[in-house]
Amino acid sequence: MPGRFNSKSTTNTEILQRFSIAIYLLPRQHGGPLAIRPVRDCKKSKKIGACSRKINMKTQKKVPQALAVVSIVLLWGMLGCGGGSTVTPAATPTPTASPTPTPAPTPTVESWKQLRTNVPPAARDSPSGIFDAANNRLTVFGGRNASDTANLNDAWVLANANGNTGTGVWTLLTAGGAAGSPPVRWGAASAYDSANNRLMIFGGCAAGCLPALNDVWVLTNANGLGGVPAWVQLAPTGTPPTARTKSTSVYDAASNRLIVFAGQDGSGNGCSTFSDTWVLSNANGLGGTPAWTQLSPTGGPPLGQYGAAAVYDSANNRMVISGGSATVGGVCSFSTATWVLTNANGLGGTPAWTNTVSEGTANAPPPRTFFSAVYDSAVNQMIIFGGNNGQRVTFGDSWALSNANGVGGVSTWTQLTTSGGPPTRTGHVAGFDPVAHVMMVFGGDEGTVLSDTWVLTNVK
Repeated sequence: MPGRFNSKSTTNTEILQRFSIAIYLLPRQHGGPLAIRPVRDCKKSKKIGACSRKINMKTQKKVPQALAVVSIVLLWGMLGCGGGSTVTPAATPTPTASPTPTPAPTPTVESWKQLRTNVPPAARDSPSGIFDAANNRLTVFGGRNASDTANLNDAWVLANANGNTGTGVWTLLTAGGAAGSPPVRWGAASAYDSANNRLMIFGGCAAGCLPALNDVWVLTNANGLGGVPAWVQLAPTGTPPTARTKSTSVYDAASNRLIVFAGQDGSGNGCSTFSDTWVLSNANGLGGTPAWTQLSPTGGPPLGQYGAAAVYDSANNRMVISGGSATVGGVCSFSTATWVLTNANGLGGTPAWTNTVSEGTANAPPPRTFFSAVYDSAVNQMIIFGGNNGQRVTFGDSWALSNANGVGGVSTWTQLTTSGGPPTRTGHVAGFDPVAHVMMVFGGDEGTVLSDTWVLTNVK
């Protein structure tokens, strides 16, 4: 429109004048508004034409002037008049891109990988072991040799054990048969005092099994740092526990107490077990003379007594026991139950056993013994791996027990869906790095005795 009317020979004002005159004269010359025939108000009149002419004549003077005014206003805007202002067409809205949806977080998947190391210790079944999380070091002692003909008493440490800081490096701490070392053994209970870097071992089998043992030894500088490692035998006062193997043990650093539960007497009867609970004070050999005290818990005891697995919640002074074997109703059986011992170190009140997962509970791990367990205190979770069912079947599965200490909710087992995975095994050692969320296992027996190390990542 502006290109048509706004020529060099005709001004905008002249165009307005001519346009207005044309609009005003249009009704008289061409019938303009007189062509309107509003008959809706004369429906009862037989002289519709007369009615229409009457109405049109009344509006003849009003309608043209109104149309002229409207026309001038419209043309005024079309020509960009009005105080020099220009009517700017409304900008076309820029389409707004739809926000890119945030992808759902990828679920963490627990993944196994074999740790690359230098030459490892000789293959062994049922060694003792502890993990120093602060220095990422796994210490291993003793065990049964690959040919099942002799026991061992050498000690080794694996640096970079969680697999996150480079290739694992094995170093011999104390050689087999070295003077001052504990007698050879397998199946000893073990615990670690991280503040003083001391490994504690108790009991075990001195031969095929018999005689079983009930002595206590401490390895100083147990992670290979801070000095030369050295073995020290403790001489506790009080009546000691009966000699046994494959008992469970945990350590309370705050009170310097080793807590020991159950075990087997070393005979050929796998269900010739103990159901007692003991505490060794000054267990690391520091702070006074060590002393044995038998606890008398209420409730229980757990049925799983030989080859069970245990973890410790130091914040709440609770020991968690799972699995193992014992005589149940006169029958040697494997347990699927989980129990919690409160006031486990013998301080703060009467210790009490509570059954948190009953025998035969659906979705619990199959019954087993000689498996490993670690504890993630940040989320109150117990993680187990491997073991055997007593019928020459070994496991390679991993399970997590939520609300493991029985506080904050129902204790519930969930099988972990892991990728990769080591060979099935029983009688291995394990450690857990709570910062890297890594579980590591070494050695054990799958029918063939092993010396490999594996790590399970993203354990949460």
